Amino acid sequence: MSELRRAIAVLAEQFAISVLDALKSASLSELTDVASSTSRRGRVGRQRPATTAPTRTGLPRTRKGARRTKADQQKIVDAVLALLRQAKDGLRSEDIQKALGIGKRDLTLPMQLGLSNRSIKKKGIKRATRYLVA
Repeated sequence: MSELRRAIAVLAEQFAISVLDALKSASLSELTDVASSTSRRGRVGRQRPATTAPTRTGLPRTRKGARRTKADQQKIVDAVLALLRQAKDGLRSEDIQKALGIGKRDLTLPMQLGLSNRSIKKKGIKRATRYLVA
C-alpha cells in the first residue's frame, strides 16, 4: 500500500510543478481570461432584480432572499385589511393568499406587522387560525 501512496505523491508533485510552470509562462491577459471564464461557469440565465413583476392584484412580490421595503409591506397589510373587512368570520392564511394571489413567503412578514400594530387579530391555533380586523 505504501508503494501506491508513494506513486500518487510523486504524480501529484509532478502535476503541481507542471501547473506552476504553466502559470509562470502565461501572460496576465491569459490568466484573467481563464479566471473570468471559470467564475461564470455556475451561473445560468440573467440576474434577477430584487422585486419581480407585481401579482395580478398589483401587490409587490419578491424573489427569495430579497428584502421588501416598508411601503411594500404596508401595501400588503392594507390589502389584507380590506379583504378581512369583507369577511365577517375572518379568513385563514390560505384563503388570504389565494384571494390576493401571493405566496406564503410574501404574506408572512406583513401579517406579523399587522398583528404587532394590532390592526389584525387572530383566533385559533395552527391551521385553524382565522384572521380578523381588530
